[in-house]
Amino acid sequence: MTFAIFGSGFGLYGYLPALIGCGQRVVLPERYRERFQARTELARFSGHIEWATDETVALARADGVVVALRPGDQAAWLPRCVTQPQLARLMLEKPLAQTPDEALRLQKLLRDCGKSFRIGYTFCGTPWAADVREFVAQGQGGLLAVDWQFMAHHYRHDLPNWKRSHPEGGGAIRFYGIQLIAVLAELGYREVAESHSFGPSEQEIMRWTATVAGKGLPDCRLVVDCRSDVTEFVVQAQSLRGPQKRLFGNRDPFGDDARMATPNALDSRVGLLQGLINPLLHPGSGGPAWYDDVLLLWQNIEARSIFSLA
Repeated sequence: MTFAIFGSGFGLYGYLPALIGCGQRVVLPERYRERFQARTELARFSGHIEWATDETVALARADGVVVALRPGDQAAWLPRCVTQPQLARLMLEKPLAQTPDEALRLQKLLRDCGKSFRIGYTFCGTPWAADVREFVAQGQGGLLAVDWQFMAHHYRHDLPNWKRSHPEGGGAIRFYGIQLIAVLAELGYREVAESHSFGPSEQEIMRWTATVAGKGLPDCRLVVDCRSDVTEFVVQAQSLRGPQKRLFGNRDPFGDDARMATPNALDSRVGLLQGLINPLLHPGSGGPAWYDDVLLLWQNIEARSIFSLA
């Protein structure tokens, strides 16, 4: 099969090696060629790529498509992709759209079109997420706590891009927090006890804290701070009858330290992306039912959120 890729950032350094690793061919718009050639770790994949004059031609040649664009651009492309009769598989990025309401509308469009689709909720495939599932499955109640602090690239380099803009689908909740929301929604979390957001304005959310709950589940406290001088991702759990224990602790959610020291190493998320892509290669896989719960939990969080100036 052949997949078109829309997106010259993560589309190239994440999805391209993941697709080729799954045995697929890739077709790219010609305007991505310079960005592709600038990434030396991707040179090994050049023989698996077809080049097309633009996105429209690339889409016409493909059986599937990866849309790794800004949320607003992804939302604009999706209606066109679902009407392409030869496209049976769609791989999409998070957040699905700029707002939870728009994302719910697009997800209904995906459900109704009958094509197979997946969304890049990569946190759900991490080893620490498996440990959280195991802790929750014990049914002992207690408390989960996830503390994610880092200095986002756009803050470190003072870039005025969409990832810092809440209305455009960026910021601590919509761009970063949605990954944690997905993990919790898959586990059955549906209720929001409290949610607070912080930043210089409601258009720029730099920090988010929340407590979410679910029937028979331990409460989960979340902290996401994307403009912190501390760099760490820590998951802790405590049952009602036991001591607190650390399920995971690293500089980032993917345990990226070893990869960073390896020249021309692929992005640490490539293996997780392959785990999302492989089910797409089987006919009629649709999309997981819990994807709807992700968006409903996100919608509930934003409805309950109280903003404070940082």
